[in-house]
Amino acid sequence: MAIYIGWISGTHDPPAILAKAAAAANIAVSHYRDLSRDARKCDLIVTNNKFSQLETMCRNRLSNDGVPIIVLGKLESGERARWIKAGADDAVHLDWCAGELTARMKTAIRRAQFSGGLWSYGPLAFNLLERTVRYYGSSIRFNTREYNLLLYLAKARGEVVLREELLKNVWQIDFDPGTNRIDVYIFRLRDKLRQGSGTDIVETVRGKGYRIKPW
Repeated sequence: MAIYIGWISGTHDPPAILAKAAAAANIAVSHYRDLSRDARKCDLIVTNNKFSQLETMCRNRLSNDGVPIIVLGKLESGERARWIKAGADDAVHLDWCAGELTARMKTAIRRAQFSGGLWSYGPLAFNLLERTVRYYGSSIRFNTREYNLLLYLAKARGEVVLREELLKNVWQIDFDPGTNRIDVYIFRLRDKLRQGSGTDIVETVRGKGYRIKPW
């Protein structure tokens, strides 16, 4: 299953412990700076305890589709309990080992998925546990890559997703290999969606990337 972790922390780059923990679990990490736009793309948000918008993010957790939050940093006495009470799912000290962070990330994601497992955007309805999709009420079969691509585009909620971002988060490639692999999969998505309802909501934004039609 493709899992997307968002490091949302203003100008600070992801710390080494997060990169190591994510790599151990074969999880992609993306660095986002726009909380309101990018939080919903993620299966898990990790941020540092000095992030200026952290309290707002914890308070508004449910408005971001209940995406779990882990606070990471050099926590002072009592600070871990404070952030959990504020709405975060967990708080991890930077001095803890990467294995501990990996386990806590997996637990937070699993807890969120089993709290319902259903997520929708416009006419697309995803069952995250069974990895199935309904489009305008009709069930459509997608292979693993197609499903991951469609879900990632849908989580952007009408925002344009750059080709480089898709390569990194859907294919786990940090460079553009110069192939048409994205175009091929976009064509497959469009073909299956059209067969399902006769309409297509995947849009190409020339020179940038792709998006699901805004709803």
